[in-house]
Amino acid sequence: MLINSGNFRINLSGTGKRNSIPFSREYREEEPEHFEAVQPEFLYKGGSINNQANLSYLSGMGIRTIICLLDPKDHEYFIQQEQGLIKDHNKQSGDNLKFVNYSLFKLNEKMKTDEGREEIKKDFKEIIKRNEAPFYMHCLFGSMTSLNAEEIFRKASHELARNQ
Repeated sequence: MLINSGNFRINLSGTGKRNSIPFSREYREEEPEHFEAVQPEFLYKGGSINNQANLSYLSGMGIRTIICLLDPKDHEYFIQQEQGLIKDHNKQSGDNLKFVNYSLFKLNEKMKTDEGREEIKKDFKEIIKRNEAPFYMHCLFGSMTSLNAEEIFRKASHELARNQ
């Protein structure tokens, strides 16, 4: 059942799972929470990957690299679970999804200064160069942290494109 709530729809399906989703589109159960195409065929964002259905969906969207913004000190369980899911997915499907961890703590500390933002942009340029697009970037729930990181990631990709 979908309930309209301002600019969002709340999914109260039989799963007991509650998800806020943008009003402009329907939520798909296999999508990671708050899944969004930021720049189709290059960058997508959302919440953490919780199951094989999430990975199959991302793979079907063409995602090649997953950028996890979780801090290993605080979210070791989630990171290990996700790495295991990716390993199993690649083994079962013959796919070759890549996993990159870029610490949320590192990101939040650096976001506070212009110099820090430049350092993040430099790090993201390296991630872009070393890995294959499209990218899926996520924090735990697909919230403001991934939104801030998304902005810097896009700037990094535009600078790389201009310099080629």
